[in-house]
Amino acid sequence: MTAPHRTVFGIFVCLSGFAIAQTNISSAITSVRISGRILDQTGTLIPNALVKSKVAAFDVTPAVVHADQNGTFAVRVEPRRKYELTVEMAGFKTILKTVDIGADKEFNAGDIVLPVGEVSISDPVMDDGSRLTTLMIRGITRQKHRYFRFDLAKLAQKSVKATDHGSAAKFEGVPLADVLRYVDLPLGEKFNSTVASYYVTAEPRDGYEAVFAWAELDSTFMKKPVYVVTKRDGKPLSHEDGPFELLVPIEKRSERWVRQLAVLKIHQAH
Repeated sequence: MTAPHRTVFGIFVCLSGFAIAQTNISSAITSVRISGRILDQTGTLIPNALVKSKVAAFDVTPAVVHADQNGTFAVRVEPRRKYELTVEMAGFKTILKTVDIGADKEFNAGDIVLPVGEVSISDPVMDDGSRLTTLMIRGITRQKHRYFRFDLAKLAQKSVKATDHGSAAKFEGVPLADVLRYVDLPLGEKFNSTVASYYVTAEPRDGYEAVFAWAELDSTFMKKPVYVVTKRDGKPLSHEDGPFELLVPIEKRSERWVRQLAVLKIHQAH
């Protein structure tokens, strides 16, 4: 081979190598990882929230992932496009966030805060089949707290025997007073003249509502045993009854037993 041919061959090899390098660079950014965190308004991380992603302004089926137990999520998308992230969780309002994706391998969507609201999606299900519906409680100044079933399991559990439609059963759960302790209540001397005007509503997901006078629940008046239960005869409540049920075992009729309990609110009569 003559010197000129060797030169041309060398240039060809260099150009081929450059093309391969360029191809490798391009292939390295064919997808971008969007990551972020899901929180509530108090800054508490929300596990298992549903995150949907799709190209903005396109009517396509979104990709779906769930946030992990630490409230973080990650989803793969194409670079240099605008995406819509829709975040949904039972017990919270749905949030839509639009993000412009560049060519970097990682895009941090930051913290996405979900305001408390109505149930917005079908209840997510964990690997063990347990549903992640929340129980929301609201105090007298509208202070709010939420429970997942596994949150309630961390509180001291009580076993309660009761008869449900003629059948004896053993329930497990938490006294209502313990469930309400994280919100402001009409307790103490400053409420002595008004405490009898307060009442509690218990609302399930189907819209039915049961009412209790606060005097029924305040131990300084009387102590009616009312429980929020999550198990029956050693097993989690069925989907028709749970994951939370309000139980009043001493009442002869079960009209104030609230299945699929979703919300507890404290009100003052005017």
